[in-house]
Amino acid sequence: MVFLCRVTTHPLVFAQLITPLMLPFLIQFVLIAATPYWYGFVYLITILVALLVGSLLNYQGFLRGWTLGLKVRSILITLLYKKALRSPTGQSGLIVNLMSTDAQVFTDTIVFVMQGLLAPVQIFVAIGLMWQFVGPFSFVNLAVL
Repeated sequence: MVFLCRVTTHPLVFAQLITPLMLPFLIQFVLIAATPYWYGFVYLITILVALLVGSLLNYQGFLRGWTLGLKVRSILITLLYKKALRSPTGQSGLIVNLMSTDAQVFTDTIVFVMQGLLAPVQIFVAIGLMWQFVGPFSFVNLAVL
């Protein structure tokens, strides 16, 4: 139970991993014929809501990353433009190249850095969930990674 409380600290990780937590209940519902039908609907609606929330949170993270990246890009282009106004005319091609392509790299990089910071959390939570079902063999996945 303490493990699940730690998972809820980041809602995206919890929303993405609720599906594997609900699958044993869904399998049990299918295997036991005496289970009421509304149990299956509750399980399916829970999985659907968790996937929708996870998707919305994921896109919200991308939106915030792109917004931050665009702010950094606009600051860089402003600084490069100020430098271009003060520099001799021979360096204008280099500065235009910096403004057009290299500033875009920061916008793209920030989104993936944010995803990269979340990846270790997702890996450790997934291994913790696998530990509950498989035991010590869950560490074989770390060797594959």
